[in-house]
Amino acid sequence: MGGPYTTSNNPWYYPPYSSRPTYGAPVNNPYVYNPSGPLYNQGYNAPAYNPPLYNGSPYIPPIYGGPIYNPPNPVLSPWATPAPPVFPIGDRFWFADGNVTFDVEGKKYHVHKYFFEQRSSFFRSLLVQYDDTYNEPIVLHGTSSEDFERLLAVFYPKSFLTPDLTTVDEWKSVLKLATEWGLSDIRSLAIEKLAPIASAVDQVVIGHAYDIPSWLAPAYKALVEREVPFTVEEGKMLGIEKLLNIMQAKQELYHMIPKEEMPTWQVERRIRSLFALDGAVLGPAYVPSTNQPTEI
Repeated sequence: MGGPYTTSNNPWYYPPYSSRPTYGAPVNNPYVYNPSGPLYNQGYNAPAYNPPLYNGSPYIPPIYGGPIYNPPNPVLSPWATPAPPVFPIGDRFWFADGNVTFDVEGKKYHVHKYFFEQRSSFFRSLLVQYDDTYNEPIVLHGTSSEDFERLLAVFYPKSFLTPDLTTVDEWKSVLKLATEWGLSDIRSLAIEKLAPIASAVDQVVIGHAYDIPSWLAPAYKALVEREVPFTVEEGKMLGIEKLLNIMQAKQELYHMIPKEEMPTWQVERRIRSLFALDGAVLGPAYVPSTNQPTEI
């Protein structure tokens, strides 16, 4: 067996000091430019190059004219700085100039911590020692990526003219995280955006879940006065206890006397009693819709 560069494993080698191949390389070498044309193929007489021997076999170094040389992967020095890790990212919310990386359900978001530190003491304490040198993520457990992206859409709108979030479900996501993380101004914005689009059922459910007492009394009053039967979905949203209290109030207040003749004070007192809303104001600034609720 010959050395690593003998003609047995390198048949296309063409020495730079000769106009013809040696050691059995084909004359019509497709990898070598032949300036002599046909004369070369006819055996142009030029001095042959005799390579040195390597373990008894001709040694042909990998120089220009030889095969393409692919060196092995370089070995990094133990003192070399490793490259930053590569993460799967949420495309819309990965900013090159971001300075904090969040991990939510395996998706990475590289954003600006200013929006979080300015509004939330929770994030101020979380980010006080954060180092973004290698984009190491902060994992937000118990948060869905869908809810988080809806919150980020408030910080990074696609357009200032057309809002990104328009439905009850979308603004409910924002309200949920704003309440959980103490983003007071974002919470107020979510409540403001929800008020005109949430049905009375929505307002009862959301008002109890996220502590919005000003919604409850007007919403319950609207449901007690509602003439349209509740749907199965509405019943599931309200729960059996709230639904039975609403039906009881309907029965007590309007079974014998038409609601047009029922004194307002009596309606308000009974609603406060049934739903434990003592002191709640029943004259709302906004009268919730009694139409079919937006699905949440």
